[in-house]
Amino acid sequence: MTSPLASGSMPMLEPTNRFMLVDALRPPDGYTLDTAVGTSFTLDLDALLLATVSFAIFDSLDNELGRPDPMALLESVRRHAGNITVFAQAGALSGPRTHPPVLAYLEDAVVPVRPPRPGHIFHPKLWAIRFAADERPPRYRLLVLSRNLTFDSSWDTIVRLDGEQHRDARQAHQVLADFIETLPGLALSKLSPGRPQQIAQLASELRDVKWEMPEGVNRLRFHPLGPGFQSPKIGGDRLLVMSPFLSHDMIKRLGSGAGEDVLISRPGALDGVGASAVGGFAQTYVIDSADELGASAALTGQDQDEEVNGELPIDIEPPRPGCELSGLHAKVFVVEDENSTTLWLGSANATDAAFSGNSEFMVELGLKDHEGSIDRLLDGTAGGPNLRSMLMPYVPQQEEPVEASELERVTRTLDRLVRDAAELAYQVMVTGDGDDYHLDISWKKGSRIAARIEAEGYRVIVGPATQAAHSATFSESGVAIGPVTLEAITSFLLIEARTRVEGTDVVSRSLVNARLIGEPADRKERLLAKVLDDPDKVLRYLLFLLAELTGDDSLLRAFGASGAGESWSFAGASAPPLLETLLRALAHTPDSLDRVAEFVTDMATSDSAGLLPAGFTDVWQVIDEARRDSDD
Repeated sequence: MTSPLASGSMPMLEPTNRFMLVDALRPPDGYTLDTAVGTSFTLDLDALLLATVSFAIFDSLDNELGRPDPMALLESVRRHAGNITVFAQAGALSGPRTHPPVLAYLEDAVVPVRPPRPGHIFHPKLWAIRFAADERPPRYRLLVLSRNLTFDSSWDTIVRLDGEQHRDARQAHQVLADFIETLPGLALSKLSPGRPQQIAQLASELRDVKWEMPEGVNRLRFHPLGPGFQSPKIGGDRLLVMSPFLSHDMIKRLGSGAGEDVLISRPGALDGVGASAVGGFAQTYVIDSADELGASAALTGQDQDEEVNGELPIDIEPPRPGCELSGLHAKVFVVEDENSTTLWLGSANATDAAFSGNSEFMVELGLKDHEGSIDRLLDGTAGGPNLRSMLMPYVPQQEEPVEASELERVTRTLDRLVRDAAELAYQVMVTGDGDDYHLDISWKKGSRIAARIEAEGYRVIVGPATQAAHSATFSESGVAIGPVTLEAITSFLLIEARTRVEGTDVVSRSLVNARLIGEPADRKERLLAKVLDDPDKVLRYLLFLLAELTGDDSLLRAFGASGAGESWSFAGASAPPLLETLLRALAHTPDSLDRVAEFVTDMATSDSAGLLPAGFTDVWQVIDEARRDSDD
């Protein structure tokens, strides 16, 4: 659940609004994705897979479970992964338990980072996107979010800004471009060829973008937080703070003003700082839901989304990277002065770590009048939805913060161990051929971590995320895995640490993205063939490929009208208009057929050309020759 604030919308955080990330990522009409740079603290690879579908015209073709057709997903990832780069905190990556072959296309797109300041975290959540169209200027979009790229079902916020380059825009928002430019320097290893240039070009163009102001907003400022950037000062006559995670000193400072300040958080977070810290707020609330109230047993009021004193505090049942959160996750600061109201939205929690070391990103929106005031936010308009109806007063029962239990302390230590291990530079060397491969997984400077593992008696394993059964015990410098099949080759590794506390098993795990060396040159083509293993799948894939390339709705309608499992041939009364679409593309947009040519070549390389629709090869030879002639 996300409350939106977008270009052209009222600057209200309506609690009943729903705005999905897939909607925010969708290109404007007539445009396609050119470059996208994203950041997240936790990153779920399955969520990133689905995000790629947002950039396709067929993203609405979901099955009854709300997920895109596998062939649509495959084409979306193959088409767009090369243009998407997502930076995420090392040690906070997760993925599906069954590692599908399509994830191979995301290996270069996912970039684990180490925060610039030791003992802190990389926590910004944004997307900077460039959309392109023929004979029209590019369009740009910026999404500033409070949510990670996961399947959380929590209450979050999103600011969507759209714009174009304008000669009067330079110097207006330089800090945004500066922030984007710093991202490759935080990566654990070098980015794949071409990506640094993509990111640098996008950052350069963002310096000249004039952003369309949301309705009711007259001031727009961007605030990266962390080393190299100046942390903003948030304060005024009256303050509303909405934050799922709190720290004692920060909350005391924020609530030290003379105004009737308001604090909205989670029960565990409020208990974690104690009544003495929140005493300066006139009103303290939690979301009135079973999920939030059930969390009141949490002692620290923190989880892996925040950090204090170099450690990652957690709840009694700590959410792991990729696990679903519920209830409040939005970070909102509303500042009222005599003649103005200012909204601060983004990734920063009301903690000392957020404003004095973490890498964060916030957007400041100055409102023209008091339509976005604290009372308006809480009470809404007459007869309309309001936030106060979702809240209930909550005061911590104890004056001082509750100390963490032994289980929490060990879990916290285990999480930190996994994160430290994930910040090493990993390499996977592939040897072998056919379907008999060996993986030599190595890392540098792992002796300190290995000593910690031995001293504390933890069990830590590492291995390919594709086949957890092939994991081996973490050592000082590396492990050998094999023999394995082609499908097991991956740059994504799983690190898992285990121990036992007071009769309870404690487990912490994360994916890491290693440098892959020596993979078979035709690996992706062979994986593609293993996915498209029958003629019906191949034809369905061709339909999606052509629909995306040409924007031909007739193909989508033909696909949508087909029965499940129905087998199509290239010609016949029930066949989709594939030949007609190929000819129309040849006549009007021959360049759009380049992707079809690549696909046919990939199928031939993997010895799967026989799975193409009957009669397709002969027709394609003629069309392909005409396509190549048009390029001359």
